[in-house]
Amino acid sequence: MHASAKEVETEIRDQIDKAIALGHGPTHIDTHMGTLYGSAEYVKVFLKVAEEYHILANVIDLSVPEVAGKFKQQGYPINMDVIKNVGEYRLPKLDNFTSVPKGIVYKPKPNSLGIFPHHISRSTFHINRIALRVCCCHSPFV
Repeated sequence: MHASAKEVETEIRDQIDKAIALGHGPTHIDTHMGTLYGSAEYVKVFLKVAEEYHILANVIDLSVPEVAGKFKQQGYPINMDVIKNVGEYRLPKLDNFTSVPKGIVYKPKPNSLGIFPHHISRSTFHINRIALRVCCCHSPFV
């Protein structure tokens, strides 16, 4: 790892602030193929910033040993510090996540939201609010 956790935090904040300044209301933040899982300190700042901005982080619930084990097998450095950081994250988490290698790429439909469903670990105010926006065709920036 070449960047400090502080540098990673600054970069995450700068990207979110830039999106907001451009008039976008980010609905979630992502680790770009899990790169922020390279360090427990990166995970900690990623989740801290998500909570401070009240933006969902694309984070997997690692409290289930089989799920944590799957990601360890894939080469992610999942250790007890990472599991602890994810466990302390207060916004909704994904139950699991997988990629589809060599999957068919579809052309996006005009005016589509460009989302796909996730099975969320638990129903919360934030998830219900997102579901309401998607189901009722409200602006994603409400």
